[in-house]
Amino acid sequence: MLREKSSNKTQSTIEKALTFQLLEALEYNIEVRKMLQIGELSAQTGVPSKTIRYYEDIGLLPKPQRAENGYRVYSQDDVERLQFIRRARALDFALDEIAEILAFRERNEPPCAYVMDLIGHQIGAIESRIRDLERIRDELKALHAAGQGLPEDVRMRTCICHLVQMGITHT
Repeated sequence: MLREKSSNKTQSTIEKALTFQLLEALEYNIEVRKMLQIGELSAQTGVPSKTIRYYEDIGLLPKPQRAENGYRVYSQDDVERLQFIRRARALDFALDEIAEILAFRERNEPPCAYVMDLIGHQIGAIESRIRDLERIRDELKALHAAGQGLPEDVRMRTCICHLVQMGITHT
C-alpha cells in the first residue's frame, strides 16, 4: 500500500510537470512535437527504412537531426515530406521531378504550374504505354491461338518457339 501511494505521488508529480511544460509551451507559442526514430517514421509512412536513408543520401529528405545516442530523429515536417514523396512516386513521378517540386517549396514558390505540366506529360506517357501493352497483348493472343495445334519440337522449327522467334505475319 505504501509503495502504491509513493508510485501514485510520483506519477502525479510527473503529470503536473508535464502539464506545466505544455502550458508553458502554449504560453510562449512553442510548438511541442514528438520526434520519431527511423523505424517509427517508416511505420507511419509505409516507406522502408532503407529507402528513407536513400532519400536522405540523394537530398530528397534533409539530413535528420540526431538524438544524444546518435540515432536519426525526424519531425512531423519530415513525415509530411516523406508522405508527399511516397505519393508522388506512386503516381510515377521521377525522383528528379519530385526534387524539383520540393525545391520550389524550399524557394517559397508555388510548384503548381510545374506539377500540372508533369501530370500532363504523365498522362501522355501512360496512354502510350497502354497502346504498347494492347499491341503486345494482341500479339500474345495470336501466338497462343496459333500455338494450340503445333507439335513439340526440340529443334524449335515447327513449334510455338519458332513463331515467337519469327513472329506471326497477319495476312
